[in-house]
Amino acid sequence: MGVFISFDQEDITYTNGETIRGSVVLFCKKETTLSRVSVTLSGESTCILRGGPGVLQRKNRETHRLVHELQDITPTSATHQGKKQTPFKLGFGYHSFPFTLNIPWFSQCKTCSSTDCHSYDLPPSMSEVVKDAEIQYKIDASVTVRNIFNETINSSTKIYVWPLDTRPTSMPRASPTRTWRGLLQSIAHAEASIAGVTDQSSTSNHRGGNPMHLPSTPDAVQISIEARFPQDYGLTCGSDISMSLGIKKRTDYQGTLHLQSFQTLLVGYTDIGGQFTEQSQVEFWMVQSVSNINLQISNAHDAVDSERYVHEELWEGKPLPMSVIPSFKSCNVERRYELEISMGLQCEAPRGRVKFVQLLLPVRIFSGILPGRDIDGEKSHENHTSSFDDPCQVNTLLPSNRSVLSGDTLVPGFGPPPTYVEAVSNAAGPRRRR
Repeated sequence: MGVFISFDQEDITYTNGETIRGSVVLFCKKETTLSRVSVTLSGESTCILRGGPGVLQRKNRETHRLVHELQDITPTSATHQGKKQTPFKLGFGYHSFPFTLNIPWFSQCKTCSSTDCHSYDLPPSMSEVVKDAEIQYKIDASVTVRNIFNETINSSTKIYVWPLDTRPTSMPRASPTRTWRGLLQSIAHAEASIAGVTDQSSTSNHRGGNPMHLPSTPDAVQISIEARFPQDYGLTCGSDISMSLGIKKRTDYQGTLHLQSFQTLLVGYTDIGGQFTEQSQVEFWMVQSVSNINLQISNAHDAVDSERYVHEELWEGKPLPMSVIPSFKSCNVERRYELEISMGLQCEAPRGRVKFVQLLLPVRIFSGILPGRDIDGEKSHENHTSSFDDPCQVNTLLPSNRSVLSGDTLVPGFGPPPTYVEAVSNAAGPRRRR
């Protein structure tokens, strides 16, 4: 006998609350008597921990069962409620038994003790992404043949699950326009002092042999940098970074300040924990890196505490790679991220020294799968565009050879991401591990 599993929707990445529809297909070479046909949706989180107590280089393997849903196709639930269970016969050929299984909203570990058990958001599928950690979901079909051995034939097929994007639909999911800046929260803050340029005339006199004439100390400009992000520090897989960067002039510096380089780096941490030990793995994704920008930040006429915004064109068109797994936390595995922003600033370009200022802040990565989608191909909701009044007038930093973007309309919500196989195989951007 052959046992196969077919799905009504092929190559689909499922999410919370969706229904999996399919059939268990049996091929009988001869007349066969069956006593039971069942399907099971299961999700497991497996990790390998190294260096535990005891033997050197000891490996501890832990498996936590996060999801378990069983459906008896035959006998049905009515049979279990009192009717006598009777076997049934199938003739030669193919026979199909339809089933439906629901993806749960939360994971409830069946392995942890009742005191340590917690309910978490459903984690995404994660296979061959990081070393020593794997989360997989699968559909198992079990057929019990009525004979002298009561033989059980099993078949298993993997499915891919990503969590639902539960952010409010009014929050931006793409790079914000100027009208959104009043809605963004200030998350990261940095103070810096950028040294000015030494007086060249004083330096030349000192070199000429006048020991009483020392070179003057260059003035320095004090600045503060703020990075603002949407609610929950949310970034979206496969989309541009939703961010606003503001730079304030804190002192009355009589000169110009320029931005010479800009870089954004996404750092991913996979924390693996078990009964005896814990370990962490780190990955990097270079999102954007540009140099020789020569973008003027401020001049001598700007007032103290005046704020200028770095234009979003510096990081627009550079979406997060689809190889990035959404943030999650389970019993034994946690995936978290940090965004590192590095800017090279220079006074009196090109004479001054370039000083690099870094912002490092935790961010959450969301899947971008919006509620209400129809996996059969029809959308049960319409995308709407929204706009907000600009709460204040702001100055936008923009290179002289570029123009300000027109339009303050929000980018509408987008459809679901590609399948998990495509997301992992088509990784965009440099990536390295340590």
